[in-house]
Amino acid sequence: MDGGDVREVEDARLILFLISPQIFDFDTYLPIAMGLKKAKPNWHIRFVTFSKRNHDFIKNNPTHRSGKDKVGVFSYMGWEHASTRISGLLYRIKALLVIGGWILRYRAPVLFLQRPFVRQPYTLWHLLARLRRGAGYVLWKSRRPDVVHYRVRQVRKVAPPGDKPSMLSRFMRRNCDAFIHFHDFQAENIEWSSGFGSIDHLPWIKIGMPHYLMP
Repeated sequence: MDGGDVREVEDARLILFLISPQIFDFDTYLPIAMGLKKAKPNWHIRFVTFSKRNHDFIKNNPTHRSGKDKVGVFSYMGWEHASTRISGLLYRIKALLVIGGWILRYRAPVLFLQRPFVRQPYTLWHLLARLRRGAGYVLWKSRRPDVVHYRVRQVRKVAPPGDKPSMLSRFMRRNCDAFIHFHDFQAENIEWSSGFGSIDHLPWIKIGMPHYLMP
């Protein structure tokens, strides 16, 4: 193995996008993944969804399929097809172990989720990433400016219910390591939705509109 091969191995990192059952999350993740892959070709980029419907939609969408094939691996690791509770539990355990193994394999892995890491197994994966000197980032999916979100608040009246933090999340005393958003006109939008998990005292990173990152 020559010096170039050694540098390639040392530079390898895992970038893991955990996609919610909502189909449109992928529209935000894909251009960011493409930008990262262009800047760091040696990084290993993975997309994981636990929704069969979401998986099939993305696989059958020509634009999504072309984009993901250029940057990384897309996996369905759900248990919707399980025939019994026991088999469903086994699928959950398999997903927990496989994803945990990916995280522990690489130095400084980075996890992206559209909400803070307050529920299991996301909290555990966040902890494993931090043990490997990595991080878990919230990648806020909403691009609405506050002037539009104001109308949404008038209809809903109350903030959306948050997730109850797991015991591990409370032990870690943090729900993520940074909050990534798109522009300067959505501060109220973000604050109103902070019930999903604590984002206090965290760095906020502004990246602009994600579709502008498309080559």
